[in-house]
Amino acid sequence: MNADVHAVAKAINQWFVEARKRADGKAIVDKEPPEALLALVDAFLVTAEKVLTVGAGAESVKLLLDSYFAAHSFARIGKLYDESYVTYVEPDRNDVRAKMLCRNPSRLLKQMGKGFRAHVFFSATLSPLNYFMDMLGAEEEDYSVTIDSPFAREQWEVSIVPLSTRYVDREATKDALVAKLVELTGKRVGNFLLFFPSYAYMNGIYEDYLVAIDREQTNTLLQTRT
Repeated sequence: MNADVHAVAKAINQWFVEARKRADGKAIVDKEPPEALLALVDAFLVTAEKVLTVGAGAESVKLLLDSYFAAHSFARIGKLYDESYVTYVEPDRNDVRAKMLCRNPSRLLKQMGKGFRAHVFFSATLSPLNYFMDMLGAEEEDYSVTIDSPFAREQWEVSIVPLSTRYVDREATKDALVAKLVELTGKRVGNFLLFFPSYAYMNGIYEDYLVAIDREQTNTLLQTRT
């Protein structure tokens, strides 16, 4: 491992060691951002980027790249930190986790939606509606409409499949997910909408799904970026 990367990684690890001592087996919730940790993460990003620009292909570089993306995501959230966030430190056996959690995303959603005449939010649960309207950035003049479901309760089916779709787990769970989708879409005749967190992930699953199904019996449509 590069000496500079090792040094900053060691400093980050020391922060977590001290955080575990402060937690003393209990979760800590703090309204203030973890400034010291964020500074260390920024230092790690600078150091890791220098290494990544000159090294490619080695297994150690792949591990560093995964860590780089995770650190970059953490740093990006840190730049958004305001009074709507809290820092959550949670001991987990011999480890400790640090998260910055957004309790009220309304400001960010309003900012994201500027320039659009209308927004459509898709969710399985938006009740109580007034609460979610506030959380989703609705203004006082906005109104809501609740429409009864056209489906009887006997037509509902909710199931949870223990497969991780996190970025770091996607390759490992890809085959199992494709098999589950083939099973789901093959056990009854009908139309299905399948949602994915990214285009790259969707395209990868789609290619394997086409190989696994009878394409003469199944018609598929794939959303594109344009």
